[in-house]
Amino acid sequence: LLKINDERAFSNGSFRNSVRRNAEGDDVEKTADEITCSSDDPGFLHMINLTPKLKFHWKLDVWNEGNSDSHKVSIKLQYQGTAWLGFGISKFGVVAGSDAIIGIPAANGDKPLKYKLTSWGPDGAKEVEADKQTLTDHTITQQGGETILKFTKLLEEDGETYLNPAGHTTYLYAIGEGNSFSKPEKDGVFHLDLSRCGAGTISIGTGTYKAAWIAHATFATLAWAILSPCAIATAWFRTLVPSSWIYIHVGAN
Repeated sequence: LLKINDERAFSNGSFRNSVRRNAEGDDVEKTADEITCSSDDPGFLHMINLTPKLKFHWKLDVWNEGNSDSHKVSIKLQYQGTAWLGFGISKFGVVAGSDAIIGIPAANGDKPLKYKLTSWGPDGAKEVEADKQTLTDHTITQQGGETILKFTKLLEEDGETYLNPAGHTTYLYAIGEGNSFSKPEKDGVFHLDLSRCGAGTISIGTGTYKAAWIAHATFATLAWAILSPCAIATAWFRTLVPSSWIYIHVGAN
């Protein structure tokens, strides 16, 4: 049974500080004006500002100790504008391979659906099978120039990334350029512990994926600056190591 401490502190919003990522992908501290942890919607417990126009509300329901299959989270994305909205769960902070819930106004009966992603947008989002569309209380609505995506999702489902109720999970968000499902106008990544909200428990990025770019650059440098020249050199000077050059050549390639 998950026990969430300091519930009173959550409710009155006394936890105010967090961290975010700047344009270079570095973590920097957010101020009290940038983030609050008490939701202004009575149907939810916590809230953070992902962008100046996008609020993320959530409420955990993990109190049924005898039935972990019923553990779930209710989520609300509240955007000041008209757009399709997306929410993703990622293992590594990148879009490819992530699970997503996408709400497209005036599509699918105003019901958000679950997708597998290779990228945000119609070319990279594949709708999952009907028997895996297990969202409840799911709607995408627009009123007064505001778009709201709401849904309730089980924390653990077969073939999907686990939403950890008491530890950091990496999430994604996307905001469309309008109601038509196309490439997003803005997307990002954030790391959040659903069970608590305080200093050091949240980081919010802007879709720069700095860690992935660093890994890509590191492996590309190793491949082209070291391994590839080594493979060429061993083939060129194979007479110096006639019995083993082919193994070095193949291994370096």
